[in-house]
Amino acid sequence: MSFFEEFLFRRNQPRAFEQARLLAFRQKGDVPAELPDPAAETLGLLRDKEMLRLGTLPDRRPLDVSLAIIMLTGLLLGASGSGKTRFLLSLILAALKWSLGLKPAEGTGPERLIVHDEVSDTKGETIDETKKHLAALYLESGDEFREKLARSVRLLEWSRDAVSPSAPFDNASGATSDAFLADLRTSIEIAVSSQTYTDSVRQALFMLRRLLIAKRFPPNYRYCQRLLSDPAFRIRQLDGVSDPDVRAYFAQLDDILPRQTAEALLRRIQHGLSFPEIKLSIGMPPAVLDRLLPKADPLLTLGNFGPGMRLPPSKAREQASQRIVDYLLDAPRRGGSGYRRLVIEEAAAFLTTAGELIEPLANAARTLRSFKTGIVYVAQDFENALPKSLVETVTLNSSWWAMFQSRREGEWIAPYAVDAEEGAKGRAAFVEHVRALPRQHLYFYAKRGKALYARALDVVAPEERTGKSADELREIFQTKIAVHSLIPVAVAQSAIEQWEAEVVDQPAAPSPTSRPKRRPPKGIADLLTDMEDADA
Repeated sequence: MSFFEEFLFRRNQPRAFEQARLLAFRQKGDVPAELPDPAAETLGLLRDKEMLRLGTLPDRRPLDVSLAIIMLTGLLLGASGSGKTRFLLSLILAALKWSLGLKPAEGTGPERLIVHDEVSDTKGETIDETKKHLAALYLESGDEFREKLARSVRLLEWSRDAVSPSAPFDNASGATSDAFLADLRTSIEIAVSSQTYTDSVRQALFMLRRLLIAKRFPPNYRYCQRLLSDPAFRIRQLDGVSDPDVRAYFAQLDDILPRQTAEALLRRIQHGLSFPEIKLSIGMPPAVLDRLLPKADPLLTLGNFGPGMRLPPSKAREQASQRIVDYLLDAPRRGGSGYRRLVIEEAAAFLTTAGELIEPLANAARTLRSFKTGIVYVAQDFENALPKSLVETVTLNSSWWAMFQSRREGEWIAPYAVDAEEGAKGRAAFVEHVRALPRQHLYFYAKRGKALYARALDVVAPEERTGKSADELREIFQTKIAVHSLIPVAVAQSAIEQWEAEVVDQPAAPSPTSRPKRRPPKGIADLLTDMEDADA
C-alpha cells in the first residue's frame, strides 16, 4: 500500500472502512466504478428465521443477526463513551419486550420468544440506565402489561429501606456437592476480603460453611459464637447431618481447633456481617426465603454491585462474585427453558479482582452453549487487564464480537476486515481507523464471513420519551417494579431474630440422667400416663 493510499485511509477514518478503501483506489483509477459487494455474503450467513437487528450498514442495509448467534457468548468491547451501553440496552430491552409478548420492531421470528437476561454491574451505571428505561416502558404501557413487566424483573440491590435476599449456603437443588459449594464460597470471600486468613482459619471457615450447607442455615455470628464455645450445643447441631467428615470434625473440635484460631475465625465472621445490608441480605433462613421470594423465574435480573455509601468495594465485589457462582451452578439445571444470557459489565476490571471466577468462567465458555446459555463480556481493555489464558479461552469460544472504538482489540478483528493482499500496512491503517471510530459505530464479527462495519441502533433517552426527570423515573422503578423483589429491612430483621430465638437461644442439651421436661397433660389419657410414671 502506497503512502498516498495510507493517507486517504487516515483522512477518511470516520467513514466506513470499505468506503475509505474504495475512495483510495478510485483516486488512482485502478478499479472500475463498482466493486463486488463484500457484505452481501456475510449478511446472508448471519440471517435465520429468528433474528434481531443490531444496526445498519453504511448503505442503510439492516444488520440482522440470528438469535442462534447473538444469544451465545460474545465480546462487547470499546472505549468509554463509544456506545457500548446503548448497544447493550437495545439487546436487553428488545429481549424483554419479546419475552413479554410485545415483539420489537427490530425482531424477526415468532410473536413471543423467551429470553432470561441477567446483568452483573460492578460500576452501577448500566443498571441505572436500565432502571430508567424500564420505568419509561412501564409508563407507556397498559395495566395488564405493567403487571407482567413488574413481576418479570428482579433487582439485586441494597439500601437503608430494603435488601435483596440471598441464600449463599443453600444447596437444596443439589446442583453440586456441599463441599464444592463451600469451597467456592470460602475462596471468593477470602480472595476479595481486606482481612488476612491463615491456613488454619481458612480450613475452619470451610468446615463451618459445610455445616451451614448441611443444616440449610444462614450465616449468623451469634450461632457461630455458640457453636464454637458450647460443646453440648455443638453436638446437638450435628443431628441430621449425614456428612461423616463434618460430623467427625465438629465432634472433635475442642481437640483440633486451637482457641486462638477459633477467636480469629469469629473476628472475621463478625467483620463480614458487620454491614447491616449484608447481614440482612444473607442472614435470613432459606426456608423463609422459600415463602417470601417469587416462585417465577425472572426474565430480567439486574445486579447492582456498584460500590457506594452502603457497601465498601470489597463487599460489593464479593456479592457480585457469589451471584455469578450461583448463575453458573444453576445454568445446567435451568437449561432448555428459553435462551439465557449473563452480562458482565466492566468485565476486565471486575475479573482482575475476582481471580477465583476465572476458572469457572473459562469452563463455562466451553460448556454453556449446550444449555442455550451465553455470557456477554463488556469491557474497555479486555486484552491487557485479564490473564492471557482466560482471554484466549473466551475469544476462542465466543460466537460474536462487537467492536466499538478500541485501542488494542482492533488488531483482533483486522484479519477479518482487511484482505490479505493489503498486507501489514493495510492492517495497521485499519487498527488506526478502529481507534478513531465515531460514537455508536462498530465492527460486528460472528466468526463467519467478514467483519461488518455498522452504526448501532438509536436508543432514545427515557427522559426524552416520557418528559420525566431521571429522578422521577428512578422513583417509578423503585415503587412499581423493584418492590416485588426486595425485602423490607424490618421484615428481614424480624426473620433473623425469630430464627435466632428458635436455634441459637435454645437450651443446652439435657444430661443423660436428667428427666425431660413434661408438657402439661391435655386429657385423661395423658394424666393417667403421668401417674403411672410417678408410681414407677
